Amino acid sequence: MSVTTRIGIVDNDYIVTEYLKNFITRISATWTSPVSIWTSNDPSDAIQYCCFEQPKTDVLFLDMALSDLSGPQICSSIRMMNSHTTIIGMTSYNLDIYRTALQNSGAQMLIDKANIQASVSKIMEYLKNGKPILREVGFPNTTSSPSSIQTQDDHSTLTQVEQLVVEKSLGGFSCKQIARELHITVNTVYAHRRNIRNKLHARTWQEVIINYQRERAV
Repeated sequence: MSVTTRIGIVDNDYIVTEYLKNFITRISATWTSPVSIWTSNDPSDAIQYCCFEQPKTDVLFLDMALSDLSGPQICSSIRMMNSHTTIIGMTSYNLDIYRTALQNSGAQMLIDKANIQASVSKIMEYLKNGKPILREVGFPNTTSSPSSIQTQDDHSTLTQVEQLVVEKSLGGFSCKQIARELHITVNTVYAHRRNIRNKLHARTWQEVIINYQRERAV
């Protein structure tokens, strides 16, 4: 009996999820083994499908700028419970914004949406031939010990985007200005600020700024 390859796609943009789903479906149409694809724009679905559903997802394509949680946060949550799924981050922004945080959270690759066809085609070729997907240089194996994955619970492990949001705020930028600078929506800026407050156990954004200013004054 052929083993089904299960692929997940999580992205805020419905057009992206449908495009990737259709593209992967076309590529795998001639395979001798079946491919199952699920899609969602909800970060919690990524954790549910990858960690609690059977069969487990083999490959997860994960957008980095989701509304409630960042890609690295979701990846870290999955990796603490799942050493099976290959997690591939994807973004339309500068890859350097997310690379370090994604490496630390246990993903295997980060791809640019501008080159998504070529990247996904190569990944699917590995799957078709039953080969393990080659991880990007500097990224860990799926079987890396969960204890080696950095938990994001203080300012030293904020994602690079969250650090940029703090830096821009310290520089007097408004949420609208930060959104323009980072090429994200204002709602995403607010989501990052909420995540930062939670990590730093701060009740307000002003408290975050004051704490950073005090640290820099020391």
